[in-house]
Amino acid sequence: MKITHRLKSLRTLLFVGICIAGLATAYYFFVPRTDGIVSFDSMRDMRNVAALFERNRYWLTSTPNYSIEYAMRNKSPHQDPFYWGKLKTDVLLDAKGAFIGFVSSYMETASIGKLLFLAVDEPSRGKGYSDILLKHGVAQLRARGAREVRLVTRPSNISAQKVYHRVGFHEAGRDETYVYFSYVF
Repeated sequence: MKITHRLKSLRTLLFVGICIAGLATAYYFFVPRTDGIVSFDSMRDMRNVAALFERNRYWLTSTPNYSIEYAMRNKSPHQDPFYWGKLKTDVLLDAKGAFIGFVSSYMETASIGKLLFLAVDEPSRGKGYSDILLKHGVAQLRARGAREVRLVTRPSNISAQKVYHRVGFHEAGRDETYVYFSYVF
């Protein structure tokens, strides 16, 4: 009787162990890894963010004199003092600490978040980093109370539009200058 009971207990423990190992494996392979995403640090990141922004200015802003340095220094998407301190920027670094890209967002209203910038350094493109940064930006805005996240891109930026659709954004409108995207929770 004792042996039968011990075998049942052993089988149960083995089954639970296999289930836990299966869940851990699924988590490792299917949950996006964001352990390389850190908060923007002016001393560490300003040069890389500014250089990437300037190389991709056409894709990131239509404002001719937009200063990424001003935005990062004041944590503000605009020069309007109302927005000072509201821009959150995070950077993605590789395992050696090398810069991969960045994402910047802010709350436009109490329930609408705006993803202002998302850029990945040219050598790192095509490796899924845009998806990781976009999902991170959406999660950050959701944690700050957003029920909707909005972003815009140029109509000719087809690769960005594919990323937005893949992550769950829907096209909300378009004109000759921009395509407007929305993600509703």
